[in-house]
Amino acid sequence: MRIKIIILLLVCFQFSIIPQTLPAVDSLITIYKNSAELSQASWGLYARFADDTLPLIDYNSKLKLAPASNMKILTTAAVMHRFGPDYRFRTEVGYDGEIRNGEITGNMIIKGSGDPSFASDRFEDCPDLDSVISIITEKISAFGIKRISGNIVINTAAFEEHLVPDYWPWIDVGNYYGTGVSTLVVNENLYTLYFKPGNNPADPTEILGTEPELPGIEFVNYVSTGDTGSGDNAYIYFSPAEKKLIAKGTIPAGVTEFSIKGSLPNPAKFFGELLMRRMIQNGIRFSDTSGVKISIEPASNINQFCVFYSPKLQNIVRLINKRSNNLYTEQMLALLVSLQDSDYTYKSGLSQVNKFLSGNNISSEGADLYDACGLSRNNCVTARMLTDVLAFMTGSPNFQPYFDSFPLAGDENDQGGFKQYGKGTILEKKLHVKSGLINGVRAFTGYLFNPENRLIVFSFIANNYEGSSRQIDEFHKEILISLSESSSISPQK
Repeated sequence: MRIKIIILLLVCFQFSIIPQTLPAVDSLITIYKNSAELSQASWGLYARFADDTLPLIDYNSKLKLAPASNMKILTTAAVMHRFGPDYRFRTEVGYDGEIRNGEITGNMIIKGSGDPSFASDRFEDCPDLDSVISIITEKISAFGIKRISGNIVINTAAFEEHLVPDYWPWIDVGNYYGTGVSTLVVNENLYTLYFKPGNNPADPTEILGTEPELPGIEFVNYVSTGDTGSGDNAYIYFSPAEKKLIAKGTIPAGVTEFSIKGSLPNPAKFFGELLMRRMIQNGIRFSDTSGVKISIEPASNINQFCVFYSPKLQNIVRLINKRSNNLYTEQMLALLVSLQDSDYTYKSGLSQVNKFLSGNNISSEGADLYDACGLSRNNCVTARMLTDVLAFMTGSPNFQPYFDSFPLAGDENDQGGFKQYGKGTILEKKLHVKSGLINGVRAFTGYLFNPENRLIVFSFIANNYEGSSRQIDEFHKEILISLSESSSISPQK
């Protein structure tokens, strides 16, 4: 009898720790996993209440999958939790040597810190490229300086230059969304390339110029004219520090001018040369005319002219997750390596993301990280790991600005890309979701309030699906609607 009671208790205990399923959700998953789009795909889904460890959805949740831009969720969690919403990058401008009789007996020094917003017009409280050049020139003139015995030195010791991260597709790295990591980011490491299309499809195009100007850069133009309304199908190919860039693809007919954005081949050198030209125009001479120098040695004893500060970190993270900006995400690695004493490399930045996981008891099982933003197809995470990150952040003192950085579904005033998604459904303004999209990858990860305003964390990742990402979005939307409705009657913690 006693043995029977023990067995009965063990059986009851076993069932008590197994969560009840959500039949309506399970039915949808069964239908969709057998669909033409997903029957041969890899698909992982996981969801639970943020304050409970028992899953509401658990389908292939430990499958290693490429997350695309859902990688940004992990990177921004790491920096927001560690540095808080008010942290700012700083870029210093100064000189070594002394000032004597209107002459700097040394070099001008620009000391980068990895600030992604430096010399960009993205934020209202930060000066753009032309304004930064003017501010520096005016500061130097205010000191009565007319001559510099040395050169302009761009100090990049704070972080490794990594303009082409490993495992990024070649088609991406020359374009605006494929700008790599640099210690001195300038104008978001972008330039705009202007074309004049032909009158008819297949006609050659003419390059009109760039903004800003890129002296010494040659473009080899293979871009032709496409059909009217065909949009931007042009790409720029380059190697870092090269002076010859190749443009291929098509731009649409029917317009007098068309522009695409490319990645600066050498941002630090570009900025130094632009600054030197402007200073010379303003009557400041250089004894050393051998050209701008790049230094990877730690800068010490800098006499400061001025300092440029980034926006607060919460505003940068908001831009990253709302607008899915790759460059800003990659530059967060520069911030993470500042935790270290010596190894200021791209790889060590990624190791700091892993340390965020292990240091906070978040399982990194199945995680292989090759970049910070998710552009590499080699990245692997699991749906369960991403939901664990989201749940952990609910207990972080910096949770609110992190949570606010996620796009809000069904809100036409939101900066994210979900203004119409879920509008008119139970998801409207209840779903906070970050998407990910690269070739063959569609991912949704985020927070969802159920009808009782209980917070759910979830991650849905599809790899190697057939058809369009829009159909995957529809599948995910129906599952989220059913999850929200069904979870309101699920067992409470």
